Amino acid sequence: MAQVVDLSQLAWTVRACGDLTRVPAQVRGAASVGLPATVPGCVHEDLIRAGVIGDPRIGMNEAACSWVGWTDWRYEAAFEVDERELEDGPVELEFDLLDTVCRVELNGAVVGSFASEFVRHPMTVTGQCRRGRNLLAVEFTSPLRHARAEADRLGERPVNGDYPPYNMIRKCPSSFEWDWGPRIPSCGITGRVRLLSGPHEATACQPRTPVARFVHDATTGAVGFSSSGSPVFCLGANWIPQGLFPADRTPEKVRPLLEAAKACGMNMIRVWGGGRYEPDWFYDLCDELGLMVWQDFMFACACYPEEEPVRSLVEREAREQVARLARHPSVVLWCGGNENHWAWRSWGERGEGYRARLKEGQTWGRGYWQEMLPAIVKELDPERAYWPDSPWSGDEALHPNDTSRGDRHSWDVNFWDAWSGGYQKIVPRFCSEFGQQSPSNWATLKEAELVPAGEDVASDGSWSSGLMGSALARRQRGPGGNTRWFDEPLDALFNRPRDFGQWHYAAQLLQARAVRTGIAWHRVNGRPQDVCSGVLVWQLNDAWPGLSWSLIDSAGRKKPAYYAARYAMRPRILSVHLVDGTATVYAVNDTDQPWRTSILGTLQTARGERTRMVLDTQLDLAPRSAARVSAVDVHRVHGPTELLTVRSGDDTADAQFWFGPDRDFESPEPRLRVELAPAAGGLDVSLTSDVVARDVVLAIDRVDPTAECDDQLFTLLPGARKNLRVRTRLPTDELQRVIRSLVLDAGCIGRR
Repeated sequence: MAQVVDLSQLAWTVRACGDLTRVPAQVRGAASVGLPATVPGCVHEDLIRAGVIGDPRIGMNEAACSWVGWTDWRYEAAFEVDERELEDGPVELEFDLLDTVCRVELNGAVVGSFASEFVRHPMTVTGQCRRGRNLLAVEFTSPLRHARAEADRLGERPVNGDYPPYNMIRKCPSSFEWDWGPRIPSCGITGRVRLLSGPHEATACQPRTPVARFVHDATTGAVGFSSSGSPVFCLGANWIPQGLFPADRTPEKVRPLLEAAKACGMNMIRVWGGGRYEPDWFYDLCDELGLMVWQDFMFACACYPEEEPVRSLVEREAREQVARLARHPSVVLWCGGNENHWAWRSWGERGEGYRARLKEGQTWGRGYWQEMLPAIVKELDPERAYWPDSPWSGDEALHPNDTSRGDRHSWDVNFWDAWSGGYQKIVPRFCSEFGQQSPSNWATLKEAELVPAGEDVASDGSWSSGLMGSALARRQRGPGGNTRWFDEPLDALFNRPRDFGQWHYAAQLLQARAVRTGIAWHRVNGRPQDVCSGVLVWQLNDAWPGLSWSLIDSAGRKKPAYYAARYAMRPRILSVHLVDGTATVYAVNDTDQPWRTSILGTLQTARGERTRMVLDTQLDLAPRSAARVSAVDVHRVHGPTELLTVRSGDDTADAQFWFGPDRDFESPEPRLRVELAPAAGGLDVSLTSDVVARDVVLAIDRVDPTAECDDQLFTLLPGARKNLRVRTRLPTDELQRVIRSLVLDAGCIGRR
C-alpha cells in the first residue's frame, strides 16, 4: 500500500536570500532570518504576519513592500522518515503548486528546478530521501528579476501598459499589476506538499477520457450534464483571481461569490486569461451550481515568446489543464486567451498595434492560439469547442473586435451618453466584456483606510480625485484615470457632489446604471432574432479595496451594481431604451412558458400625478424570446417634470425611463416614511415616499459594517411600498435616522 505523508503542516520557515540590496535597511535583518511560514501560502502573507511589512491592501502599503518581488526567498522544513517507508518502493515528492521559478533541494541536493505556476510538480527522490531527519528546501528566484532576464535573453515583446514583462514567465499575469489591482508579484509554496512511498499511481498528467456531456462521480454519486438540449442565452460575469494571496482563495471564501452569481441570475462564469486556472473545487462548485465555465488559457494583453523553454512550459501546462478539467461538465468552452490578437493588431496611440513594436521575425504567440492549443483541445477534449482569443471575430483577416461577428469587448461605448446612442449604438453577437468602474463599498474602504480625511486632497487634475483623497486616488489604474471613469459621466448626469459621501454614492450609481442598461440591451436583442447570444459583465469579484469594475468587492460586500445586475437578469423583464431618438419598450421572457399579459405605460410627474397614458397593449411572448413592445416619441411627450413608467398587468415586471440627465428632472425633496418590525436576523423595513425617490441605496454599512440588505437600488414611486429585510446591529431609532439621511443626502446630486 502507498503511504502518503502531508508535508504542508511542517514547521516551515522562510528567509530572504541572495542579493539583498533592494531590501530596506530597517527590515533587512528581520527578513533574512528564518520567519515562520505557512504552506500553502506565499511570502507576503508570512511577512505580514511577522510584522516585517504592512498589508498592501491597507492605505499606502503597496509601494512600501515593492522590494519583496525583487528578492529571492528560501523556504525550509525538516521531516522524519522511518525505514519501512523507504523499503516499500519508490519515493516521490509532490508539490501541487509552486509560484513560480524555483529549485527544490532535499538534504542539500537539487532534486528539481521549475518555472511554471500552472502545473503540478512531482519528482522521484528515492535516492535522496533517507531514514531519520530530512531537510527540504525550496528556493525561489525573484519573479521580477527572472522576467526581466528572460526579456533580455529572448527579446522584449510588448505587454499591457507599463507593467513588468509578465509575458516572459508562466505566472499569473495580473500579479504584476492590472487596471484593477496592485503590483504584488509574490512567490511561495501555494499548494499542498506530499511525500509518497510504496506502489502508487504516477502523479504526472496522463490524458483522461474526454467527458463533455455527462459525468458520474462514483465517490459522491453526483451526476452532471453539460447539455440542456435547447439554446441558452448566456448571462454571467468575468472571474479574476480572488483577493491577493492564497488565503483569499479558499472554498469558504469563494463559494459565497459563486452562489451570489447564481442568485443574481447568472448561468456562465468566464475564468479570465490574466489570472490562474482555478483548483478542482472551484469547478466542482460550478458543476454543483449549474454555472457554465468559459475557460481561458492564461495569456492576456501581450505578445508571448514561442521560443524554448517557454514553448515547452506552455505545452505541458495546456495538456495538464485540459486533461484535468475535462471531467467537469461545467466547462463548456476553451479560449486561447484575452485580447492578444486585438492588442497585436490595433492597440497603441495611433492604432498601429503591438505588431509595429516587434522586431522582424519575433514570435508573438500566434502559434499557441492558432495551432498548439486547438490541437491539444482536439486531442484531449474533442467534444468541447475551442475559440482562439477573446475578442475574436472568427477569421484572422477580420478585426478581432468586430461588432457583427464573434465575441466583442465593448470598452468603446459611453453608457451614460444614452441620449446620443450609448450602448444602443451597437448589437454584438456576444458581449464577453463590458462594465463601468466604481469604488468598493464604504465599510470596505474604511477598513482599508481609504475613506479620506477632510484635508486629504489628491491633485491629478480630476475633481473626483480631490474628493476621494490621495490614498484612494493612487488606486486608480484604469486607462483615462478618474477623468474618464468618473468626472465625465458624473458631469453628464448629475449635479456635482459636494463631498466624498455624495461622490461615493454617485460613483457606485454610475456603475449600477451601466450594468443594468448593458445587460438589458443585450438581452432584448437575443432570441428569436438571434442577433446577440450572451453578455458577460466585467467583473464579478475583486482583488483588493479600491476602484474597479467588480459587482462584489474584495471583502465580499455586494455593490449596488450587483443588485442592478440581478434586476436586469430576472427571467422576465421590461426595459426602455432610447433608439433613434425614441423611447422604445422591450420585453424579455427567458422562461419555458409563454408570457401573456397587458403592458401599460404612463407619463407621470415626480409627485405621482399621471399626465398621459401612452401605452396600453397586450403581450403574447413565446418562451425563451424577446420582442419590441412599443415606442414613445420622446420629443413630443416628455417634460422636465415627467417620467415614463411601464409595468406588466400581472405585476411581474416594471421599468422607468427619464427623458434626460438626472439633474434636469424637476423634483421636490422626498419625505420618506420608514416602518420597522423585528424579524429573524434583523429587521423588516417598509419604505414609502411622497414623491419619486430614484435609485435608493441603503448604505447602512457606513455606520454598521456588518449590515446587509436583501435588496438595493430601487426607485420609490409615490404611493408605492418597498419591503425589504435588513440584517444590522443598529437600534431601531438609529436605523430610522440613517435610512432617511442616506436617501436625502444622495438624492440632491440628481435634483434641480
